[in-house]
Amino acid sequence: MLPELCIIGYIFYTVAVFIIADLKIILVASALLFILMIILPYRKLKTGVVPIALFLSVTFLSNLLFNPGRILYKIGPLVITEEGMYMASVRALRVFLLIAGAKFLTIVTTLEDAINAMGRILSPLEKMGLPVKSFFDTMALSVKILPIISKKISEEYNVRIESSEKKGIRDKAAVVFRFLLPIFFESINNPESVLKESGKACPESGNNKSG
Repeated sequence: MLPELCIIGYIFYTVAVFIIADLKIILVASALLFILMIILPYRKLKTGVVPIALFLSVTFLSNLLFNPGRILYKIGPLVITEEGMYMASVRALRVFLLIAGAKFLTIVTTLEDAINAMGRILSPLEKMGLPVKSFFDTMALSVKILPIISKKISEEYNVRIESSEKKGIRDKAAVVFRFLLPIFFESINNPESVLKESGKACPESGNNKSG
C-alpha cells in the first residue's frame, strides 16, 4: 500500500474520531480495535501498554472529576457528574482510538516512508513559501540518525565505565556528560558524517562475522 494513501486514510480516520460524538459507536469501535490488537500477531501493536494505560487513566480521571453537571456520586470533596462521566469516557476512548490507529499505521508503513509521504502530500505548500521539503528532509534524517546515536552512546558508555574506576552515580554521570555532548554536537553539525560512519561499520561487521 502506498504510504500517501496510508497517511491520507489516517487523516480521515482522525477527523472521523473527533466528529463522532455517540459514545456507543466510539465504545464499539474501541472494543473492535482492542480485540484486533490482541489477536493480530504484531509485536508493534503490543508495545508501550503500561505508559498508554497510565496516560488513558490520567485523561479519564482528569475529565471525570472536573466537569460540572448532574451529580451521580459524591465522595468527600470528589464529585462525579453525568456530564463528567460522558466526557471522560469519550475523550479517553478517542485518545485510545488515535493511538491504536497510529500503531496500525506503523504496521503498513515505516516511519521514514510515512514522513516522506507527508512531505510529498504537503509539497504544494512550498509555493506559499513554507519550507516543507527542508522540514521533512530534516525529520527523515533525524529518524535515521537517532538509532545510530543511541547505539553509539550505549557503546561509548560501556567502554568508558569499564575503563573508569569511578563507581558512584555522580561519577558515572560525569563520565556520561564528557562524551555525550561531543556526540550530540557532531550529529547536529554534521549528521551526514554519522550516517556515513554507520554505513562503513555495517560492512565491516558483516565481514567479521563471515570470516
